[in-house]
Amino acid sequence: AAALAEGRVPAATRETLAGKRAIELGCGMAGLPGVALALLGCSEVTLTDTASVVPLLTANAHAASEAAVAAGRPVRLRAEELDWLDDAGLARRMGEDKYDVVVCADVAYSCDLHAALLRSVHAVLAPEGVAIFVESDRSDTVTHR
Repeated sequence: AAALAEGRVPAATRETLAGKRAIELGCGMAGLPGVALALLGCSEVTLTDTASVVPLLTANAHAASEAAVAAGRPVRLRAEELDWLDDAGLARRMGEDKYDVVVCADVAYSCDLHAALLRSVHAVLAPEGVAIFVESDRSDTVTHR
């Protein structure tokens, strides 16, 4: 985040992301990795989490969009529900447009969710797309299994 704020992101990264559609899975209320992707040049970023989180996530996406416009860097951010445990919802997603970039940040904290997370990535990732997983070293369940 500091590199982005200070303009220290390599030009190659911006070129790689320019015009790409991105989605962040399980982004919580803020969706900061997704916002960063938008600021780095993705043409559209969808921030997702469960239904209970979407209202606040929507408000935060709107606030981030307004701040970006005020800074002269308009972005397209939207929030929507995506429940990894909803097999019917994931099946519907399989027929929709896919994303070039899928980001999963600090979402693998429970081994019980790993299979559902991977099904979700499969449901939204374009055939030539890239999935980025970032995890902190906070859980023995993730780091030692």
